[in-house]
Amino acid sequence: MSKPTNLLFVGLPKSGKTTYLAALWHVLEDQSSTTKLRRKQLSGDRTYLNLIVKAWRACAPVPRTTLQTFDTTVTLHLEGDGFGEFTLSVPDLGGEAFEQQIEHRKVSAAHVALFREANGVLLFVHPDVTKGTQISDQDQITASIGGATESVSEAKSVIEANGHAEVPIPWKVEMLPTQAKLVELLQFLLELVDQRLRVAVVVSAWDLVEHVGATPREYVSGRMPLLRQFLDANDDIVDHAVFGISAQGGEIPKDKSKLLELDSLKRIRVYHDSENNHDITKPLAWLLGGK
Repeated sequence: MSKPTNLLFVGLPKSGKTTYLAALWHVLEDQSSTTKLRRKQLSGDRTYLNLIVKAWRACAPVPRTTLQTFDTTVTLHLEGDGFGEFTLSVPDLGGEAFEQQIEHRKVSAAHVALFREANGVLLFVHPDVTKGTQISDQDQITASIGGATESVSEAKSVIEANGHAEVPIPWKVEMLPTQAKLVELLQFLLELVDQRLRVAVVVSAWDLVEHVGATPREYVSGRMPLLRQFLDANDDIVDHAVFGISAQGGEIPKDKSKLLELDSLKRIRVYHDSENNHDITKPLAWLLGGK
């Protein structure tokens, strides 16, 4: 086996990282579909993988990695045409830890080591309208600033009414637009790596926005222009591609009955540019130098 290849799964809480990993393990374990990467041999301790894939197969919510469940590193022994045999190390880092990095502007020593060893990054974005990822950057920032402005105006009104000032509402990291948080995470990462980096942007739960009729790249350009501009502006040190992935095939638990009737491998949909298929290893293969 060659030297381990280290890929990072980066994203905010509930962005689809663990669900993707569960679907990936199902495909690698099943071995009946044509994929760019294949399992060469079984990994050592598969307790975590078996836990999340069991939930995925049952169309149940996949257990997430949080601050309380510790970061888990998964080791996969893979092979592929043009790639040979290699060991892939993937830390499944909790999204809450990434949010803490943004809020406190500090990175743990353990994460620093992982960042420095990274050969590539899967950056996960969940297109949940309730989290603002489908609102333009300008609208999100305006709303954030507007909330603070209204707080100040209300405080002034209270002073004029009774002469007593109320404490203004403090700014919180939750007010930061999703795409601004992702840019912050990428900046943390780029400061620590000393090589050109490949970043695969994964718009998870693509089934939620497939009806828009845009390619994944067009979707990110239109809905998350700040992220796209950052990646384009740093093309001297970053190569990037955008994928739309439906790892579950639909909303859980809303579509559970329908999904259970489908071939589990067919539930997975992977979109890249104008192409779409069921190969969930495609983003990993691209990160490793494939097309």
